[in-house]
Amino acid sequence: WAPPADYAELLLHAGWGQASGLQARVRGWRGLFDALNADLIIADHSPTAVLAARTQGVPCVQWGHGFGVPTRPWPVFRTWEPTPVESLAQVRQHVLTTVNAVLGQFGEPGLDAPDQLLNTAACFLTTWPELDHYPDRGSADYCGPLWPAGIGEVPWAVDSALPRIFAYLRPNLPGLPAVIRALAALDADVLVHLSDRSGLELATTTLDRLRFTDRLIDIHAVARQADLVICSGTDTLHGMAVRGIPTLALPMNAEQRLGSERLLALGAGLSLVPSPAPDFLQAVVDALNQLLHNASFRERARRLQADHRDQDSEAKVAAIADRCVAL
Repeated sequence: WAPPADYAELLLHAGWGQASGLQARVRGWRGLFDALNADLIIADHSPTAVLAARTQGVPCVQWGHGFGVPTRPWPVFRTWEPTPVESLAQVRQHVLTTVNAVLGQFGEPGLDAPDQLLNTAACFLTTWPELDHYPDRGSADYCGPLWPAGIGEVPWAVDSALPRIFAYLRPNLPGLPAVIRALAALDADVLVHLSDRSGLELATTTLDRLRFTDRLIDIHAVARQADLVICSGTDTLHGMAVRGIPTLALPMNAEQRLGSERLLALGAGLSLVPSPAPDFLQAVVDALNQLLHNASFRERARRLQADHRDQDSEAKVAAIADRCVAL
């Protein structure tokens, strides 16, 4: 199969094309809800749990950075390549048929359109409108990118005269050796978070120019200390941007790429699709130099930070908790 291009295809790839299999998973969720005597379900991109809650009449709210709660009608999120509209319509109808067959098994009325699946009692988004994966959403309950406080080690214990770069990399990142070599070539104080580098074959001189860690790092401290952050995950990417830090995105899937495009639109960072191709090294070197030496990226990130400086995320989360308790 081709990679999914909209939410219906995402569901199809996750096994929503067959009613019997979907019904079995719904029963599993229902059993868990019964065992916990659940009064409310909070779902972070968990559509099967949302469907199961619908079959039991348990109130459900959605929570997350936006990708898992697409706008209606479901848009194509794979915007960087052509998508056959007719096949998408067929997939959406197939998913709707499957969902309605499952709902019928539990005595619930069917849906008129597949996007009604995500109609829940409330939806809380851990992003801001400028960074939302779907910028045409309109009004929504936004509380901004959230990070737990006071967890992990401080990345830099002493001041440095050099630019400080934090790279949050995955062992399975395509082109990882090129990213490491590009970082080692910089005149900078670089900390690389990498959970496993056992298979990383690089010259000792390259490795010696960098600090590596697999320990948990205080992400708030990174935002206070770093001059530049490199990562793939949207939560880190957007969280840094609203704290005034320019970023280089290395998206590894469609969700991350869509999230990085929002950053590009704001001019607060750059994005490169990671690749093992030989020219990827030079692309990373060029991007890092742009981000370090072109002040406009930091200025735009700080503008975003200033736009939300008065937003009290902790108060918003407390208000969300109160609404959840009321539900």
